Amino acid sequence: MGDHVAVFSFGNVEMPNKKDETSPSKPPKTKVGDIIDERYKVTEILGQGGFATIFGAIRLEDGLEVVVKALHNLAVKNDSVAMERFKREARIAVSLDHPNIVHTLGFGRMEGDQLYLAMERLRGPSLEDILNRGPMDPAEVGRLLSQLLKALAAAHREGIIHRDLKPTNILYIEEALQPTLKVIDFGLAKVIEGTDPALLQTLTATGTIVGTPGYLAPEVLHGSEVTTQADIYAAGIIGHELCLGEIAYKGGALERVHAQAKRNPTPPSSERVRNHPVYKIIERLMAREPERRYKDATVAAMELDRVGDVRLKARKPWWRVWS
Repeated sequence: MGDHVAVFSFGNVEMPNKKDETSPSKPPKTKVGDIIDERYKVTEILGQGGFATIFGAIRLEDGLEVVVKALHNLAVKNDSVAMERFKREARIAVSLDHPNIVHTLGFGRMEGDQLYLAMERLRGPSLEDILNRGPMDPAEVGRLLSQLLKALAAAHREGIIHRDLKPTNILYIEEALQPTLKVIDFGLAKVIEGTDPALLQTLTATGTIVGTPGYLAPEVLHGSEVTTQADIYAAGIIGHELCLGEIAYKGGALERVHAQAKRNPTPPSSERVRNHPVYKIIERLMAREPERRYKDATVAAMELDRVGDVRLKARKPWWRVWS
């Protein structure tokens, strides 16, 4: 099973591919053993791309394992849009405080003037890896989906839409009592108008459809304004995928996914799954029309918790089973 590290994509900025000294491909000179911003000691290099390098580190004050994502200096030095995207995503990340969202510790500048973001280090498979095991029992899906919806509700209250919710952006942390989901990668996050002015910087080009085709809400595919309903729809698609073991609408390209969703508004499911109370909630989450979905992620989470409680109480106590 893959071991994933929570990181943010910082807007998925595509940097110019130049071969001269202004290219953003030059990584920071930081190496194992170096200290970042007098706060973090680098223990390993986890990954490196044209835009950023990801370090494993420990926080000096308490030894906490962290991940530090450092932007290559030239990646933002000559690109004001990239700089603004970094600041926006850093503020968004720090503003989110919820047990089902990766905890971001802060951001700053490294030696050499490189910008960085530090967050908790999470070890575990993604929900995509868990899907490889096959379909889940709907009751278990309900427990996981409730966590996911509560994370979305917390983000929505802060005025933040994830916009690219999918299994690869959700970590599955196996714990003693029950698994915990952690949502990562708010790199495509859109700030909802009317909230904190410091976060009101939506730099994604107007009219550009962003996200992953199979999880995009129909209204987004039509070019409508992205709202919290897009996240609620994606959560429903993920719930369907967990119950059935496959995504509701396949195809890869936007056009093919759009055509499938139009032809078959209700994706196929087995009778056992279709009649389960949890799946009834999932169907409403992924309704084609936004007005038919839950208006708020919190309400949907409460419904799932209620269904789970009712089914748990309906079970016979163990002493009656053996009597």
